[in-house]
Amino acid sequence: MNIVYNDTATRLAEFIVTGNIETEGDREIRMDGIQCLGSCVEEVEQLEIDSDYSLWSDTASWPSGNLPVEGEDVLIEPGINMLLDIEETPIFNMLRINGRLTFKPEIDVSLRAY
Repeated sequence: MNIVYNDTATRLAEFIVTGNIETEGDREIRMDGIQCLGSCVEEVEQLEIDSDYSLWSDTASWPSGNLPVEGEDVLIEPGINMLLDIEETPIFNMLRINGRLTFKPEIDVSLRAY
């Protein structure tokens, strides 16, 4: 169902990606859309995406200077081009991607978040 709430030219689709995989070798992603009621999405600054990758495994890539840990809310800032270069992440409370997230193609990656 496509509902237009205003007449601007820009449309924003919000979705949640779950990593639940039913069978070994299954490469499908199940997406369940959840509509926010009211003002639940903040304005994101639009920046040009950096052409150089920031490595997920590099502590210098994160504002805190530490790798994200289990239970944290993780934010990839606008303009950041993050390369997920580890095989498995801890289970994060939330992952918000306001920049770009790329999975390293040479490894099987498990990105886990609620």
